[in-house]
Amino acid sequence: MAKNSNSVKKITAKGNKDTKWTKKKKIAAAIIAAGAACTVLFAIIMTVSYFTSVHPIKSTEEESRVVGECGGFEVKYEELRYVTLLHKQSLDVRIGKYDTLDNDGKAEYEAQLEKLVLEDLKSNYIILSLCEKYGIKTSSRGAKNHVNNEMKKFVGATFGGDMKKYKEWLAENNLTDSFVRLMYKVDYLESQLLEHFIKNKIDIEYDEDSLAAFADHIMESENWAKVTYAYYPKKTVTTTYNGETIIVWDEKNSIPAAEAAADGLAIISDDSERYHYMAKTVIAKAPFIQGYSVTGTGVYFTLGQMGREFESVAFELGIYETSEVVELEYGYYVIMRLPLEEDEVNRFARELLPHYQYGALKKCEDAKEAEISFVGNEYFDGLSLIDIE
Repeated sequence: MAKNSNSVKKITAKGNKDTKWTKKKKIAAAIIAAGAACTVLFAIIMTVSYFTSVHPIKSTEEESRVVGECGGFEVKYEELRYVTLLHKQSLDVRIGKYDTLDNDGKAEYEAQLEKLVLEDLKSNYIILSLCEKYGIKTSSRGAKNHVNNEMKKFVGATFGGDMKKYKEWLAENNLTDSFVRLMYKVDYLESQLLEHFIKNKIDIEYDEDSLAAFADHIMESENWAKVTYAYYPKKTVTTTYNGETIIVWDEKNSIPAAEAAADGLAIISDDSERYHYMAKTVIAKAPFIQGYSVTGTGVYFTLGQMGREFESVAFELGIYETSEVVELEYGYYVIMRLPLEEDEVNRFARELLPHYQYGALKKCEDAKEAEISFVGNEYFDGLSLIDIE
């Protein structure tokens, strides 16, 4: 029986960085936010390099000031500022602008902001710390070459090689060139970690030579699920046509649309009817393509791959059961769990293998996340996150 959806189930996702403009966590990004991710990846893949190099832009003294450390690495103000402003934008929508709140509202805003920022600051240093643990150099020639190449592609594709426009974009998005390069470096290092895990079979039992056994593992394990879902973004999505800005999706429609979808599913008692309503009505009317499916019939994933918050909901569902509206950091979801199909799993075992391998790395990242923390210095202690602009 589908669950009744009378309210939004609020879950704050802190690990899904798939909606950032980088290619970080490629597999998870493709699944959780395929529409947005594909647009960015297409722009990057189709790039022609406009010039031979993009010279680094030096950060200001304030931007490069150290505010603390995480996992043995220095954290700079430019990263703190970016993360803080990102979460303030989200809280402005969820709770209300800080200056408009009463004392209780302001206290809640401050507490949530601090929690979100301190957790999010760990993201890059989880990867850097794991690289140290497994002997992968964080400042290798390969990492430097990757960053340089990605910067050429990104600036060339997005701004036609115009450094002035690139600088304007940095300012508009509260970013610095130094921090952009750090994120590209972390992307590369995460891919190196995954290669190291696969090559050395670190928590990875199956490979290309054991696909039949891997397919059996999927069908027998309690750690695999198949879902379909509808996604409604928290931010208004626009496009430009003939110089005119057009609203593709208005964020004010997200909660009503998600709740209507969940309520419509909840009143259907027959599994087959509920599935067809999900496919033909809910997903068909949702604003974007819903996820990335290897098989074309649903999203297969294993624990550690999709993020704890999404997984905690999905694995609680029975087959053909639907969730209430689930609020994650970047949008609202209505999820339906589907049965694993043996013929599909056998046919697409090779395509599912990278998801399993990435899931193993993600579990290791989750363990490291629980192990490290951001520790602010005296300069950080004198800052007010609310006042950062």
